[in-house]
Amino acid sequence: MIQFLLQIRKGLVDLINSFESMLKILFLSKFDFQIKNVSQNNTKLLILANGPSVNNFLSSFTNFEHYDLLTVNFFPLSDSFKKIQPRFHCIAAPELWRTGVKQEYIDMSDQLFGKLASTVSWHMYLFIPFEARKYSRWQEPINQNESITVVYFNNTPIEGLKSLRHFLVDKGFGMPRPHNILIPALVISIQLRYKEIYLAGVDHSWLGEISVNENNEALVCQKHFYDIETAASKPMNYAGVRHRKLYEILHKFYLTFKAYFEIEDYAKSRNVKIFNSTENSFIDAFERKKIY
Repeated sequence: MIQFLLQIRKGLVDLINSFESMLKILFLSKFDFQIKNVSQNNTKLLILANGPSVNNFLSSFTNFEHYDLLTVNFFPLSDSFKKIQPRFHCIAAPELWRTGVKQEYIDMSDQLFGKLASTVSWHMYLFIPFEARKYSRWQEPINQNESITVVYFNNTPIEGLKSLRHFLVDKGFGMPRPHNILIPALVISIQLRYKEIYLAGVDHSWLGEISVNENNEALVCQKHFYDIETAASKPMNYAGVRHRKLYEILHKFYLTFKAYFEIEDYAKSRNVKIFNSTENSFIDAFERKKIY
């Protein structure tokens, strides 16, 4: 009886979440699926995230020419960005384009987009949410580089019934809650119809890096391959305007790891294979496989 009641409860929750997702799409999403206009060079895609393990990967992997490459967030600040010349780059953090955020995020944004504009000399697609289109500051340097094609996508959170979720994601109306840049990167990769997607640098090893100081501030040391020696414990930002509480950090991580299982399920329904090639990665949703 208890199991039956739990199933009824889950069904009702899925129906409510489906209805809420439809409302979010109606008010937040744009009905312009731009990703369909993006071309491929190879049949396989390699997503390079920014985890500490990327340094070892970049020093040992040599077959980049057999894969289209997708980098994320602040990867362009590394020397490796120009060397590997990725076909795609994805940015999703709202503090990088919104106004009214702390000055440190404005400085980070200016540095990132300025570096993209001055570095990219090959044809590259820049994926960024539709919301960013309303803000001009980040666009000014990018518009000066004709090698960069901006492609907007909907990052509207979609939850609810599985069949409806898959249909809405496939149409580009949204995705599982994008609490980590890997989520939109993966969804976009599947929408691009790659049949094999490999992941490198997706360590996600933050759980052991959480602490709380004497001022009751929740801190996380988020190490990247480009700042391993200088990374320090600090508060996690919330849309660039305040710091997250510990329960908010844990909830963010919960939603992130949960989303990967939803993406794996969606990928299988589209006959797409996702392989995690990151040693000691905390992600438990994707098949482990070395990349050659």
